[in-house]
Amino acid sequence: RSRTKMLRLTLRSVPAIAKLGRPDLRTKYYSVKSVAGSGTGRGPVTWPGLTAAAIAGLACTGYYQIEKDRLQTLVATKQKTVGKPSLGGPWTLVDSDGRPATEASMASKFVLLYFGFTRCPDICPSELVKVGKVLDRLTPHAGKTLETLFVSIDPQRDTLKQLRAYSQDFHPTIKYLTGTPDQIAQITKAFRVYFIKANESEQDEEDYLVDHSTVLYLMGPTGEFVDFFTSSLTALEISTRIEGHIDPSSIVLDQIGPKEVWQATMARIGRAIQG
Repeated sequence: RSRTKMLRLTLRSVPAIAKLGRPDLRTKYYSVKSVAGSGTGRGPVTWPGLTAAAIAGLACTGYYQIEKDRLQTLVATKQKTVGKPSLGGPWTLVDSDGRPATEASMASKFVLLYFGFTRCPDICPSELVKVGKVLDRLTPHAGKTLETLFVSIDPQRDTLKQLRAYSQDFHPTIKYLTGTPDQIAQITKAFRVYFIKANESEQDEEDYLVDHSTVLYLMGPTGEFVDFFTSSLTALEISTRIEGHIDPSSIVLDQIGPKEVWQATMARIGRAIQG
C-alpha cells in the first residue's frame, strides 16, 4: 500500500514538474504577438521623430541665415569712419632694391601701410600673414589699385639685404621700405606710430626688441587718410572695408560662410557665459 501511495504522489507531481521545466508555449506566443503588435507595424523611425528632425533642421537653417545677415550688416556698417584724424604727410624712403619711394610716387593709388621690423618674433609675422590673406581676398581691380607697404622702424638692423630676405616669407606684392633714422622718425611722426627699443643687451648693441603699435593705415589716391585697421580685425573684415573704400559698388559679403557664422556664435556664447 505504501508503494502504491508513493506512485500516486509521483504521478500527480509529474505534470507540475513538467510545467516548471518547460515554457508555456501559449503564453510565449501571446507575449511575442502582443510585443509585435504594440508598434502597429512601425520601425524605430516614426512620423513624430521625422517631424521633430525637420523642425530642428529648419530652425538651424533659419538661425544660420539670420546670423549671416547680421554679420554682413555688421561688416558693411563698419565701412563708415566717424571723423578722420590728421594722419600722413610727405615722406621719403627707399625700397629693398635701393630705389627711392615717396608719397608722391604712390599717387593715384590706395596705399596700405604697416610699421614693423624684421626681427619681430611674433606680432609682425602674424600681421603680415593676415595682410597676405587680405590681399588674396581682394578683387583683381582692387588689387591693382592698392599698394601695400611694410615700413621698417628699425633702420639700424633692417638693411636692404635683410629686407629682401625677409620678404621671401610673405605675400609677393608687399613692398618693404626703410631709410635713415631721421627719415623713419619723420614718417612715424606723420602717422603717429609708437615705437621704442626694449630689452636692450649691454653686451650686444644689436640685441634688442622694439615695442610698437600694430595698426594698418589705408591712405587714399590723393594722400588723404581713409581708414585704419587694428589687429583685432579679421582678414575678411579688413578686405571688405578696403573693397568698400576702393569701389563701394563691388563690396563682397558672400564670403561670410558657415565658418564665420560658427565663430561669431561661439564668441557670443562665450560673452554670455562671462557676463
